[in-house]
Amino acid sequence: CGHYHDDGGYILTAKSLAEGDGYRLINFPDNLSQTKYPFLYPCLLALIWKIYPIFPQNIIIMQFVNISLAATAIALCYLCLSNLGYFSRMVIFSSLLLCSTSPFFLYFTTSVLSEILFFFLCCLMLWLFDHLLNRKSNRTALQYIVLGIIISLPYLCRSIGLIFIPIALLLLFINNHPLKWTLLGIVITTLPWVLWHIPSVSAGYDPIQTYYVDYTGWWMKYGIQNIIDIVIFNIIAIPLTTFSIPFWGIYKLIPNNLLVISFLLGAIPFFYMIVHKQGNGSLRYFLLGYLLLVCIWPWPPGRFLVPIIPFILCYLFTVF
Repeated sequence: CGHYHDDGGYILTAKSLAEGDGYRLINFPDNLSQTKYPFLYPCLLALIWKIYPIFPQNIIIMQFVNISLAATAIALCYLCLSNLGYFSRMVIFSSLLLCSTSPFFLYFTTSVLSEILFFFLCCLMLWLFDHLLNRKSNRTALQYIVLGIIISLPYLCRSIGLIFIPIALLLLFINNHPLKWTLLGIVITTLPWVLWHIPSVSAGYDPIQTYYVDYTGWWMKYGIQNIIDIVIFNIIAIPLTTFSIPFWGIYKLIPNNLLVISFLLGAIPFFYMIVHKQGNGSLRYFLLGYLLLVCIWPWPPGRFLVPIIPFILCYLFTVF
């Protein structure tokens, strides 16, 4: 607990929620409101803390819940991609098998971090969204409201999931689907977090507090002024990381002066994703929008690629 820093924050806020103190950073003297990270994953941990409030033994339970969630997400990803017809079953199986044996991927399955829940929610969103997108009749208002809720859940797990909302609405609009009920589901789901988060943007925290509670303000202050460097770094790092996550052993054997090989191999799925439309589904649009946002995110991209690496590997194996 606390090895990655964020896992310590998740557990602190889970304890605060479970003990009735609200969504707060109880490690600060003033018990600051936690407005940096969305609340969905801490709420899951808070449920565990409520059931078994003995610390630090309950961290082991949290880790086992994450492992179980990872196994479920892997299974859901296989069923989703195969049923929607994106790739062959062998391609999907090979990609997920490789992920399941990747040290980098496994690190996040055994840590108290939100990437695995985000992966699970992305699979759930994709399956429901494509099912409704390609359905031509018998669509009800309730189905669209539920769709709006499901589209919003990745955002309530990780801030970067916000990108899925405009992409989904645009795809629905292009395919002549009504938007009002989906928008209602989105508003119902996201409004509480938005209202909780907004005050942090103009609260005037000191630099240390800003880092802990104001993701948006921190990025606007430090990210925008270095945006060109951030984009250049991420454009280089994304293909390298894409190759290194599943092929860590091979990646470590490649000399530094030949890293261009790793870069080119890691870039193949993105190039294929752009030039080749895979059926009538939305996967490529969600992935490309997500990756564009990662390019301007002021953090190394490895952690943001973990939840989508199974999808990217499917594109890579399809090429070969």
